[in-house]
Amino acid sequence: MNSCKNVSINVAKILLGVILFLPINSQGKIIERVLSIVNSQPVLLSDKIRLEKKITNEGLIDDTLLQIYDKQNLSTDSSVQINYLIDEKILDNEIKKQSLDVTIERVELEIRNILRNKRMNYAQLKDLLKEKGASLSDYQAFIKSSLERQSLIEKEVTSKIKISDEDVAAYFLSQKGPQKNQIYEYQVSHILFLSSNGGEGEARNRAEKGLLKIKEGQSFDKVAEQYSEDPNFSQGGLLGNFRTGEMRKEIENAISSLDPGQTSALVKSSIGFQIFKVLKKTASIDPLLEQKKEEYRSKLFTEAFRRQFNNWLIQKRSDAFIRINEFKDS
Repeated sequence: MNSCKNVSINVAKILLGVILFLPINSQGKIIERVLSIVNSQPVLLSDKIRLEKKITNEGLIDDTLLQIYDKQNLSTDSSVQINYLIDEKILDNEIKKQSLDVTIERVELEIRNILRNKRMNYAQLKDLLKEKGASLSDYQAFIKSSLERQSLIEKEVTSKIKISDEDVAAYFLSQKGPQKNQIYEYQVSHILFLSSNGGEGEARNRAEKGLLKIKEGQSFDKVAEQYSEDPNFSQGGLLGNFRTGEMRKEIENAISSLDPGQTSALVKSSIGFQIFKVLKKTASIDPLLEQKKEEYRSKLFTEAFRRQFNNWLIQKRSDAFIRINEFKDS
């Protein structure tokens, strides 16, 4: 669950590949173009090229937006890249608007936690970053931005997503298909009329009289006590507790639609006729559901997060001034 609720900082990617890049032409001069304006902030060509390099080389790229963007498209499609950069501006503008800036002390604490988990020290981190052409200050800025975006998304999106046990159970049933229904546990009483006592016809007649008495208002327990022919009769005709699939088909068909307190019609079986009463009926936890509950909850949360995060960004985009300039890859 924690992995769903938190926008993670992908440490492995951070430490394995960091390349910063500035576009230059063949004469060594910096080339720059404004690809888009978000409110008063420009999205530059150098931002786009830097993003491409980060994706290709798994550099310092925050995975907040990667949860709703296809990485393959992001690595190859210029329009997708520009929209990604626009969404980054949207996030960062909202962070400033809501005063969610993270202090350097919080950044240092996060870095220390990362190093401890990776069994590294600062010297090793600096050496690794240096090998990849980045500095400690680059890394600190990345961690700061990641923490701020994490805080924003937790407040605006994640905290508003609730996945209940009922949601998980409904998803589970939808995956099982219509041929398998909810499993219930029943506590059942019965009144038995044996065909061995005078034949099937006589047994039916006795059963119909017993059922009529119940319909006329006599209690099931009293009729059971007076008329049941069960050789193992228990008080009130108690038969026992059963789960879906554990009873004979004709019995399960007769009681599956009953609510607690209701009585069945006559049920013919191989030994005679029976009348059933459902005393209790409770939904039973399928062992497979119990085993996969958190997996399903995580899946539902991820789907809900992507949907709501995308809707949130669409709303923020509609509230912002955005201009995208015509651009063609050279």
